[in-house]
Amino acid sequence: MFIQDVASYIPENRIPIEEYGAQINLAPAQIQVLMRYHGLRKVPVAKNLSYEELTFLPVRKLRARCDFGRVRYVIHVCVNPAWPYAHSALGALKEELELWDAQFFSVGMHECASTVEALHLAKILLADEGEDAQALILASDWDFRATRGLPGIPVCGDGSAAMLVSNQPGDHELLGATNTTNIEFASGIWKSPKEEIDYQKRFFEMVEKNIRLTLDEAKLTMADVKLVLPLNSSLTSLWMLARHLGIDRERFYTKNLEEMTHIFGADVMINLESALKEGALKKGDHYLMFLIGASGSFGSAAFRY
Repeated sequence: MFIQDVASYIPENRIPIEEYGAQINLAPAQIQVLMRYHGLRKVPVAKNLSYEELTFLPVRKLRARCDFGRVRYVIHVCVNPAWPYAHSALGALKEELELWDAQFFSVGMHECASTVEALHLAKILLADEGEDAQALILASDWDFRATRGLPGIPVCGDGSAAMLVSNQPGDHELLGATNTTNIEFASGIWKSPKEEIDYQKRFFEMVEKNIRLTLDEAKLTMADVKLVLPLNSSLTSLWMLARHLGIDRERFYTKNLEEMTHIFGADVMINLESALKEGALKKGDHYLMFLIGASGSFGSAAFRY
């Protein structure tokens, strides 16, 4: 399976972290931690945009560049379903795109790591279709929490991304994709203090296990990976992970972290689009996406450009 195109949308409205911290009554010392250790500078906020509008914007960008007539599946990576009862954002999108014969559904079992689940499902589904059949993967989040944060990821931003994939040969070939779940941490953000300590102790081991499984499937090693596209998490944690994996931290793409923060399942698609625009990847390079879900889930996917 190959990625045919990718697009994203990040709100232009960015709130400085100092201003945002003051709004949610963070102490100056806490704001300094966000800036120094997490690497945060600004938070993108979707002002005057509905959840549907936020979700649809990158899809419209792709539609302007691609023929959607061959789309058979639309897979929405959905961590926080933010629409009223008996209403579906996907239903509205189906009407707008007029893809009456396509199957629309959401995935979210692996929380933020569900983007990898969507890639895996798309590969399985498209295997039974013609070479020209396509799947559209979209991820978005419109953070409704007053504090815009989660334990371990203190601030989350708004944004969205979409990716068109198919079996038709293209520039980005999926070589391996793996989701792993550690059920002892399934309580996610509601973990007990003891569970949280255990989670932190085993964190790097669990991430490495997931990545190794993906690399084995792809028949690659970390030495083969030119660029790692991670979720936009704590900068300090990403540097520590790079050291744990035995690679230079410059191979982690973190340029979006300062002004975008974590945007749930959309992070890796946003980072891929940015890396391509600035020429950080060249033809023949291998790259790795990886995401972490709140409930003991991890996901990674290896590609050849």
